[in-house]
Amino acid sequence: VIIGVSAIAINILASIFFTQIIKWNIYGIAIGTALADTINAVALLILLQKKLHVNILEYKEIAKFLFAAVIMGIFVKFAVTITQNTYLQVFLSAITGIFIYLTVCGILKCKDTKFLV
Repeated sequence: VIIGVSAIAINILASIFFTQIIKWNIYGIAIGTALADTINAVALLILLQKKLHVNILEYKEIAKFLFAAVIMGIFVKFAVTITQNTYLQVFLSAITGIFIYLTVCGILKCKDTKFLV
């Protein structure tokens, strides 16, 4: 319960920060929610790992996936600036995101995406 309530508080604070202070409008809400959900998921995984006495989290693999996600985000950000057409932006961001993410995961030899690349 504490982790869930903390995630809600982080979501609210991050959304306010990104929308009001950084002025990212609707994107700030999305980033605040994604940040809160990520912190919530990691906290719950750590709690589960401690309860089961099992190594669920492989930090090296998580770092690889996070790096791939950041690189993907950078490429997608530039891909959507190519056109003003909303449908084309969605298409370009989806295709670019999938391609870049899988490529970076393949280069880094991420364990869980070997069969995809």
